Amino acid sequence: MLHISHCKNPAARFILEPKSAKIMENLLRIELDIYALLLVAVMMISLSRRPLREGPPLERYFFLIAGSIAFILVLDALSWALDGVPGSGARFALHLTNTLYYMLYLVPLVIFTLFIDHISRQGTFPGGGMLHALALVIITLFAAAAFTSPWTEAFYDLDATNHYVRGRLFNALVTASFLIGFIPECILFARRRNMPKRIFRLLALYPIPIVVGGLFQFYREGSAMLWPAATVSLLLVHITIQQRSLNIDAISGLYNQAAFMEMLQNWAANSLNSGNSGNSGNSDNFGAILFDIDNFKRINFDSGYEKGNEVLLATGYAIKSVLGPRDIAARVGADEFIMLSPAGAPALEDLESQILAQVREIVIAGIDQEITVSSAHAVFDQSTHPSIDSFLQTLDSLLYKKKESLKNVPLQPELPLS
Repeated sequence: MLHISHCKNPAARFILEPKSAKIMENLLRIELDIYALLLVAVMMISLSRRPLREGPPLERYFFLIAGSIAFILVLDALSWALDGVPGSGARFALHLTNTLYYMLYLVPLVIFTLFIDHISRQGTFPGGGMLHALALVIITLFAAAAFTSPWTEAFYDLDATNHYVRGRLFNALVTASFLIGFIPECILFARRRNMPKRIFRLLALYPIPIVVGGLFQFYREGSAMLWPAATVSLLLVHITIQQRSLNIDAISGLYNQAAFMEMLQNWAANSLNSGNSGNSGNSDNFGAILFDIDNFKRINFDSGYEKGNEVLLATGYAIKSVLGPRDIAARVGADEFIMLSPAGAPALEDLESQILAQVREIVIAGIDQEITVSSAHAVFDQSTHPSIDSFLQTLDSLLYKKKESLKNVPLQPELPLS
């Protein structure tokens, strides 16, 4: 495989033959895929604390992304191992691995779009079902085109020596992947107020490794940087899930108080910068609804703390069922919840009524009393609320007065948000 050159330059005495150089390049590509595959395996093992069906939706999305990337890495390594190997058997294996490779090519990007849609909202999204259907259509169409590639040379071809060659529609596939990769970034920036800044920054960095690796592979045919680079992006998703778990209340499943206060500051800053004065037509206008579970101490005393936790969880679900794509909710006290919505007073009243109705439908075995909440709402107005502290004090005061008027109030108002 090596021959000694007669060149007098010592640095150039040993020269690899072209075939040997090709083998060494393929080995380097395979090594990159193997290292990336090991990193994916470590990330998947670190999150496999429970059966996949019982895990949170974000973890399920992560496993789908990680699983598809892992499968692609295996196929990529196999295709490079077989590249240029003579014989009909090797040719069939190359067609099989390359076809499966391109059938899965867009799967991680499409699933990441669904991941971003889910992590950037707590409430329902009217177009959520359509988004899932569109994702399935895109994956199916490109998978069908990849399936025909052995005959149509759509995405790839094999020359007479069983070496990989890009197909006629390869550039179209790359263009489509960049366009699809742009969609989650649009969703992310449109809903950036609905998540803590650290989560937003991590997810905003996601496309950078993929774009760099994709451009490198596009302009240098034969490069194998795309999917190892995608593994780095997957690591950002993994860190995001770990970080987000620190922002979620373990009992109710809503944001905790620390995350809520950070997002409230972001909402208030945007509102103040836009000169909001409580006008419902202002896009940065927002309001809040504060909820307090009635007689929660009695529930804990009579039925036990486990039943009390069930009430908190059910109340969290009731609030979340009413949330829109731009609304957020959090548990901010032992029995207190708060919701932010980019809405004026009429819309807040409607949301408040819907949540009260949802809570009244809660039935928990072992608890005899009816589950109800008291609530109050207010619109953030810079003329009367120069700071978020004054806004929260207003909500506390309104809730206290309402509970007092209903003869269902403690001796002193609770101010867990102050």
